[in-house]
Order: sequence, then structure tokens, then C-alpha cells
Amino acid sequence: MVISKSKYMKPTYKVIIPTDFSDCSINAIRYATHFLKRFRQVQITLLHTYTARVAYSELAFTDATPDDEINNEFDLIYQAIPELKEFEVTTCTEQNELLNTLPRLCRENKYDLVVMGTQGANSLEDEFLGTNTFAAINNSKCPVLVVPQNTHFSPVRNIVLASDYQSINIEILNPLKEINNAFGSAINILHISNEDKIGKVQAVHAKKLEQYLHKVQHHFHFFRSDDIENGILNFIDEHNSELLCLIPRKHRFFQLMFGTSQSKKLIFHSQVPILALPA
Repeated sequence: MVISKSKYMKPTYKVIIPTDFSDCSINAIRYATHFLKRFRQVQITLLHTYTARVAYSELAFTDATPDDEINNEFDLIYQAIPELKEFEVTTCTEQNELLNTLPRLCRENKYDLVVMGTQGANSLEDEFLGTNTFAAINNSKCPVLVVPQNTHFSPVRNIVLASDYQSINIEILNPLKEINNAFGSAINILHISNEDKIGKVQAVHAKKLEQYLHKVQHHFHFFRSDDIENGILNFIDEHNSELLCLIPRKHRFFQLMFGTSQSKKLIFHSQVPILALPA
């Protein structure tokens, strides 16, 4: 593993961003720099993983090495995203599968946020990238911010929290409060069901949400629909929301939205970033 590090003050908010140097992942880095500007002091780790030391064709005619090529790619990122100079930036390169490396680094370094890019599933390669992102979300112990490829940053004024009003550890919503503190965001708690009304148990958990968010601008919304994922996406569009928040391993929303290839395409084609919170 190769690590290089800038010399700055000790950070208080740690973010890791995997990159394969594609346009999609570079856009996620660019989005993150704008998103994180309003947070407290931030350290960003740019992570590149690879599974084989395959020389590029031009290396046959030069003295360069794969490590040189990787460092050159990082240099190009710094040139393309000058906003990175506003943060403490660490680069990390490791010969391993991303899905093996990322959970371990998050555990060892106690990152506060993972940022990943994703793109529409128009090819087998794109579908793989989407599946990779999905697996990272499913295995992560910290929040994951998923940035669609063509998304440009807009201040997060409206957040949609998709909730089925099931029992959760309420403290996992702390990242939403941090975003609220940074942007003054309103949180829209959205429940879509094929039932006409919520049950007594769900009402109890909705009340807990109300108590937890009592100092934060928030609104509750309930809609009846048999098409939950389209209902959520339509709500986001109608309310000009900039962020969708999900709790993947706890709520059936995630199963519905990622359970089929068609549902994956709906999400991966979305222009709204998704914040997945660990249950």
C-alpha cells in the first residue's frame, strides 16, 4: 500500500472517496469538495485499488512504472479539481479488491463518510459499477454518499428521508443533522405504502422521529401507492429535493429499490445523490 499525505492541522471529519480515475469517480470527488466546504475541518482520502499490476501499452517505450501512472492520474485529479487545495488530502493506493479494502479502511481509520460515484446501467460495465456501489453500501459501517455521474452540486436545501416507520437506532440519523447544520436543510420524511393508513406501531416510531427532529425543520408526508420507488422519485422531482436518504439494511425500501435490475436502473439514472445510512 502506498500512502502520501499533506501536512495540515488534524482533521475532525474524515471522508474516503474511491476512484478508478473515470469521469464518474472524478465527478464524485468534485461534488464532494463542494458538499464538504460547509462542514467543519475535513480530511479527504482518495483511494485507488487495483487487482493486477498490468503495464500500460506505452510503458514498453518508457521507464515509467504502474505506480508512476497512478501518481500521474492523481496529479491530473488535483489539476482538474483545484478545490481539493482547501482540504487536507491523503492518497491511498492498494493492490486489492475495492470491496475488501474499503470496509477495512473504514474500520481502521473510523471514516465519517464514504463518497462513491455511479452511472447509468447502459452496458455490462456500467451494471458492474452499479453492483459494486450497491455492495459497498451494503457492507459499509459508515454513511455512503452515492453521486450519479452527471450530477452537479447544488446546496442541499431539501432532503427526502424515505422511511417505513420501523424501529431504528435514532442516532444513525445524526448525519442528517450535520447536513442540516451545514446547509439549513429541511428534512421531508416520506412514507409511501400500499395501505390506506399507517398502523399503531408505525405511528409510535413516527412519533420518535418527530421528537428527535423537533429542533430541525422537517415535514411528514404520507402517500398511498403500489409503486414505491417511482413514488419516491416523483416526490423528489416535485419538491426539488437535492438528496435522498435511505437506511438500506433496515428498511424494505432498499430491497424494493435495489431488488431488481429495473429498480437499480431507476436509481442509477437518478440525478439526485443518495445518502445511505448504516442500520
